[in-house]
Amino acid sequence: QYGVTTYGTIVFESGKKETKIQNATEENLTNALLKVTRDEQKVVYFLEGHGESKIENMGNEGYQNAKKNLEQDGFLVKPLLLLKTGDIPEDASTLIIAGPKKPIQQEEQTALKAYLEKGGAVMMLLDPESKHGMEEFLKSWGIQLGGDIVIDPLSKLFGGDFAAPVVNQYTAHDITSDFSLATIFPIVQSVQEIPNSKVEIVELLKTSNNSWGESDFESGTVKFDADSDLKGPVSVAVVASKLLEAEKSDQGEKKDPQENKKPQSRASIVVIGDSDFANNRYSNFSGNGDFFLNTV
Repeated sequence: QYGVTTYGTIVFESGKKETKIQNATEENLTNALLKVTRDEQKVVYFLEGHGESKIENMGNEGYQNAKKNLEQDGFLVKPLLLLKTGDIPEDASTLIIAGPKKPIQQEEQTALKAYLEKGGAVMMLLDPESKHGMEEFLKSWGIQLGGDIVIDPLSKLFGGDFAAPVVNQYTAHDITSDFSLATIFPIVQSVQEIPNSKVEIVELLKTSNNSWGESDFESGTVKFDADSDLKGPVSVAVVASKLLEAEKSDQGEKKDPQENKKPQSRASIVVIGDSDFANNRYSNFSGNGDFFLNTV
């Protein structure tokens, strides 16, 4: 009846939903339970068309591991070519923009704005020197991209590279709650808060006190310059969110103000100054994969 062909198969069934597993680990059991008991499957889209790494790519730079881990957590993962669709689909729970190398066109930015104004959630992984063209868009959200490269000599102590900062201290937030694993960011730029009264901003990840944002990385020498470089600790990830204006109710009749009150929608953007940390090569390093999943 269940199409079982292998010994040790476990079948999970709830209503019309059904899934099977062979390896009865705690993770597989939990994920199977989530798949058959959730009322809806949330959809995560990855933007394409600007040189982003593909979710089907099995190479070092690809995001197939990220896709697989999201699917194991019960998400439906799809690519999105926004230049073709024109709009972000209604079923999008989150849109991920992972390492664009070419400009995101103005009509695409307009679609992003419309999506956020409806309570959308966008995660941007933006590498240094990338020509994505999102700087002004992010400034309107109180987010400043450094355009630098963060240098951290302490990363050598973790067996890493001075240009691949290792972060092991996190700002208190839902994303980092009870999270203690180190994360590594190969070639990352600073991402900072611009004071903005309309946006709630948290600088989520910061490098060590000995780190700095190197502005002159083309000279071939790496040395802190107090006049031009950004002194550490350096923020490399920002979470920005804001409550949206509630829809005005019909004023034709006087009613209890609580009667027509709808819960306010919240729009959210997460910006991280590196896309490599979540690719196939680095996603299995320490807490990289878990941090990516927590953020989504």
